[in-house]
Amino acid sequence: MNGNPQTDAAPPKARNRRSTPRKPVDEPAELRLLHPSCVLACRILDLGLGGCRVRTEDRFLAGIMTRLEVVFTVKGVNFRLTGVTQWTDRRNLVGIRFLEMTERRKDALAEALSEVIAEPLP
Repeated sequence: MNGNPQTDAAPPKARNRRSTPRKPVDEPAELRLLHPSCVLACRILDLGLGGCRVRTEDRFLAGIMTRLEVVFTVKGVNFRLTGVTQWTDRRNLVGIRFLEMTERRKDALAEALSEVIAEPLP
């Protein structure tokens, strides 16, 4: 310790600003960027009604506020959801917020997530 309270203090915890909780998953997926048009293979690491976090196979350089579609399957249900990137580590992790989801899609995703929650841990 150097006696400086500004440098000795533990870093503040990041505030969770999500409106809905996310559940850990590990599912293959695709990111389909709309402009420029390209498809990136990825895996969904966590998923909620409001968005997801993915790890891309290749570096993700598009940055934040990039409009895209996330295509994946959870519990046998196929999803193709429109979203926007909220953050990226400029490497392989991307946070995505879903946009314009219909009530029917939201209900289907909620049901799939409830099945994920009900699964016993390995």
